[in-house]
Amino acid sequence: MKAITEILNKKVSVFPDANIVNRCITTTVGEWLNGCKNPKNKNLMPLVEQIRQTTDKKEKSVLKLKLPGVTMAAELTTRAKNVPLEKKIIERSGLLCFDIDDQDNPGLKPIEIREKLSLCTNVIFAALSVSGKGVWGLVEMQYPEKIKQHFEQLKIDFQALGIKLDTSKGGNPTDLRFYSYDPDAYFCEQYKNYDRLPQPKPQPKQPKYKTTTNGSDPIKIAIDKINSAPDGEKHRELLKAAKLLGGYVGSGSISYQEAETALFAAISSRDIQSTTTAQHTIRDGLNYGMNEPIYPEIKEFKPPVKKLDPLLEYFKNLNVDSFQDTIVVDGLPLKDCIDTWIKEGDRLSLQALQIELKKQPTIPGLSLSAPNSPFGGAVFINNKIL
Repeated sequence: MKAITEILNKKVSVFPDANIVNRCITTTVGEWLNGCKNPKNKNLMPLVEQIRQTTDKKEKSVLKLKLPGVTMAAELTTRAKNVPLEKKIIERSGLLCFDIDDQDNPGLKPIEIREKLSLCTNVIFAALSVSGKGVWGLVEMQYPEKIKQHFEQLKIDFQALGIKLDTSKGGNPTDLRFYSYDPDAYFCEQYKNYDRLPQPKPQPKQPKYKTTTNGSDPIKIAIDKINSAPDGEKHRELLKAAKLLGGYVGSGSISYQEAETALFAAISSRDIQSTTTAQHTIRDGLNYGMNEPIYPEIKEFKPPVKKLDPLLEYFKNLNVDSFQDTIVVDGLPLKDCIDTWIKEGDRLSLQALQIELKKQPTIPGLSLSAPNSPFGGAVFINNKIL
């Protein structure tokens, strides 16, 4: 569990209203969340109350646009659409906001939803939305750069709890969260990072891929690269090792967390200047390698050679015509009976006949009773049972 104090000083951006995209101020997570429970700016209270009392949807939307909003997932320079995402972001906070609307969850009251969220160890904050009819919440992600994937899995996990999230926002670090007042908002003291990601989709039947043929443990190979890297080359070898394991993560052979943990443990045992830089290097390498999956070598399947039943082989190779005397079984030529017994799998008669034929190659007056007769496939010579 992590203490809430670990995230309170993270920086986020506040925009005066939704229409302003190029002018913002920086605040901390703690200041914004505390302001939602105990607002310093009392001028916002009448506007929030007006929104909650308004029944006209269009008027409500117009009023909401006058409220300040925060980008809880990152500190930004701008929200302008024509600016690339990487240039908008100063630093990611690792936080993810989610919305729960009343129309998507009939039968659930906002206060009940807020209470449910307070029981989730991943939820940091839960409060009524600006309309008072919905709820918004906050979690900290294990992998901030995977906000979209985390949000997709979060929707699945909440659906399992009987709660449907608003899908229109939550997966983008520039999503704006309007100010909302809730003096009874849930604010945790300890929480767990949300580390769940969607399961990888099944690979196509005939993908183009790299293969590995030596059968060695890829994690051991990666760790050996890091351990043997000379000073001055540790960063380069760490990146190579991360790209290698990223390939195996991409194929589903190992998990992202397993690879990341192993790499970080290995590089941490070396004398390095910055663990933060090492973490970035690991994630960059893993993400790059995942684009080029490495699959185990597919070996040609060779079916096992089926051994012929020794008893059947004996009779298939038996030259019945070489017998000097006519041998009959229940009045039928021996050859016809052998073919029938082989076809029907009548091992009882075959075994009995094999025993007698092995005793002496030519047996005058040899005969067999049928397997279903009272004699049960017994061998006869000159009408005497053997």
